[in-house]
Amino acid sequence: MLRRPGLRAEAMIMPRVSSRITRMAQWLRGASRMVAAVAVTSLVVGALPTLGATSADAVGALPRIGTAMPPGPKSPVAAKLVASIDDYPEYEGQVICDPRAKSGSDLLRRLLARTYATPDIGISRSCSIGGQSEHKEGRALDWMVSYRNLKQRAKANAFLTWLLATDQYGNKHAMARRLGVMYIGWNDHIWKSYNPGAGWMDLKSCSVSPRLASRANDTYCHRNHVHLSLSWDGAAGLTSFWDATPSLVRPCPETWNPKASRKVLVASVATARTFVPVSATRVLDTRTGLGVDGGTPCRLGQDRWRGDGRHLVVHPLDNPGVPTTGVSAVAVRIHVLGPNAPSFVTAWPTGTARLASRLVGVRSRSGASVTTVVPLGSDGTFSLATSAGESWIAVDVVGWVKSDGPSVVAPPPGGTLHVGRTTALYDSAKTPAGDLAPGETRLVTLGGVAGLPRSSIAGFNLSVTPYQGTRSVALRVYRPGDPAPMAPSASSFGTEPRTTQVITAATTSGVIAVRNDSLAGVQVRIGVSAWTGTTRATTGSSIVATRPGQLVYTPRSVGSGPLLSGRALRLPVLGRLGVPATGVKSVFVQVSSLYSTGYGDLFLGASGVSTPQVPALSIRRRTPVGDVIAVPVGADGRIQLTIRTSGSVASRTQLAVYVVGYSR
Repeated sequence: MLRRPGLRAEAMIMPRVSSRITRMAQWLRGASRMVAAVAVTSLVVGALPTLGATSADAVGALPRIGTAMPPGPKSPVAAKLVASIDDYPEYEGQVICDPRAKSGSDLLRRLLARTYATPDIGISRSCSIGGQSEHKEGRALDWMVSYRNLKQRAKANAFLTWLLATDQYGNKHAMARRLGVMYIGWNDHIWKSYNPGAGWMDLKSCSVSPRLASRANDTYCHRNHVHLSLSWDGAAGLTSFWDATPSLVRPCPETWNPKASRKVLVASVATARTFVPVSATRVLDTRTGLGVDGGTPCRLGQDRWRGDGRHLVVHPLDNPGVPTTGVSAVAVRIHVLGPNAPSFVTAWPTGTARLASRLVGVRSRSGASVTTVVPLGSDGTFSLATSAGESWIAVDVVGWVKSDGPSVVAPPPGGTLHVGRTTALYDSAKTPAGDLAPGETRLVTLGGVAGLPRSSIAGFNLSVTPYQGTRSVALRVYRPGDPAPMAPSASSFGTEPRTTQVITAATTSGVIAVRNDSLAGVQVRIGVSAWTGTTRATTGSSIVATRPGQLVYTPRSVGSGPLLSGRALRLPVLGRLGVPATGVKSVFVQVSSLYSTGYGDLFLGASGVSTPQVPALSIRRRTPVGDVIAVPVGADGRIQLTIRTSGSVASRTQLAVYVVGYSR
């Protein structure tokens, strides 16, 4: 069975974290203590001689490890383990700074401490100490046992024998694979899961260099501790040792072209385009292999080493509603599902320099979704990459930007974009129909409301807020008559409101469909920040999609420090980051709350005018969230950002803001 989230996992912000890790901790606390003597006598090599008795036991000798499976730590799901086993982890070097001990690392620490009565096991290390190390990601353990101490050596070798032995089904290195062990360092040697056939190899010349044989080098050569680095699946506790579900899916194939990476795409003022909204169309789903080379399920994986450049190419053209030519950019909803690491995903035009912009931020085991606008490379594709670990990825196209050149399709039902102050247009609580019942599809007419036209409408940019639900909420928004999106357009949990940006096609009279796929009734508020006409009206704007330009990154005090609730942040946008100094009516900004100390709402609007009625984004405590918003530019060339908290306690929020396009 493949470990992958179901369709309902998409766009469900901050899914309830499974209590499995908690249960594992309780199991470890309640398990009977296995005395060290049992572990020692389990060695198939028999009693160990005294230190220095033979050359085989001298410091720096190859670890004396048996091949048969001895008694050792017991899996909490031992009765469910079968022949199917986890793949060997590939190398995933440290790439981020997040030293907090991860759940799987802590479970392994407790298991070692209880089984061998050796509680001195370190996991975290400050990112300012030393070079690259998985300790700085909370997924490496230093088990402080010394090779020079006979009893401690016996415990270490007993564990390593158990870890690397062949199991009853013929699986080599069985428990190392079931725990997600990436490599081991012990007594001058290293074992690598990404080169298991090589066995134990020399570690940093420790076994061959006489100058490293002294006690002064015992830490460097791993003689006074066993080092265990875990894969991200192992660090997250997402391996078969803990739940009997093996990690079988490899990262998506390598598609990087170093020569193409040196090209640079620069948006020109002369490339203004018409926007065509469509109902969400799935073009990539790595869980099923849709849109993946070879059609094989895979996960988007991190770089294996510095400069690796691993990424995934997305082909949005030649799909229903999107032509094969005449497209300069696409609006997409990107779903990051089942991540095994705290990370972020970024997107950029294929064939141009890779970006480091934080498009979708996620926590380990907690997915997220975001809408954005991405220019396409010369081959009509864009690329995705993740900063750490692996994630399942799904992509839905929700609109495309038409070039002024010839197209293979008839003139599309899209025209100029009209961006204004976000205005509340619908609230189910104020209608006779009231709550959206479970399974109900409701037609909502936005045309003719609050100054919107009654006809010639192609689609909307919406702020959708489900609220007053009693369970997890999943709403789908689409044009009546079209298939409903595969992923929820907006979601929330219980009574907690959550605003999401939704781009959707509509009928020419401005009607949309809202379907409640929840198990309980829910209220919904809808605001409109922009609408697209079916003709190129002189009052509207044409779109230019650009490579993301960093406007604000508060962790490094770029543009601002952390934003306190209640304070307005005015950001100049004209003449910066590829935006012309004149003739610009609005900008598209990608806003991400990286971390907040509280809950609240983020509002975006033109500088110098009143705050919009409807929030652009809901802020969640300690949870990354983000979306793309069309914002009118004030007379002073600025936009304004404000956060209001849900309560009396002021919040402090770390933000990333990127300009991804403009209209003129």
